[in-house]
Amino acid sequence: MKVYFIYGDKDVGKTTVCQKIRGFLLKHAIPEISFSTFKWENDFRSIFINDEKLIGVYSVGDGSRYLREALRFGHENKCDILIAAVSTGIKYNRPINEELIPEKDSIEWLTLSSCESDDERDRLEDKLVDQILKLLF
Repeated sequence: MKVYFIYGDKDVGKTTVCQKIRGFLLKHAIPEISFSTFKWENDFRSIFINDEKLIGVYSVGDGSRYLREALRFGHENKCDILIAAVSTGIKYNRPINEELIPEKDSIEWLTLSSCESDDERDRLEDKLVDQILKLLF
């Protein structure tokens, strides 16, 4: 499984990036075969299928527990690609070491920085979405 971690501080737009990726995939008629929400506003997990590849999107990332759950979600659903949010400051080494399968999984970290204005944040989110979509397609 190829894992793309969207990494950044709390409330910098990681969930928004996941939402924008989901929106792009839905807009381009990529079939969504699974979708569920969390008790928090806007957070979700979803699976798409494109060219026989399963793409998982997991937007909750504010805690090492959710990082562990995201990786398990990807493995249990046999995702080829997992896009998951990860907050700075969480202890992520242990979940990664315990949940990743070294001979099958690889990680790429994509950082989302805090911004001075909403416009700047929107531009950075869109840039990161474009970067991820280029990696997917």
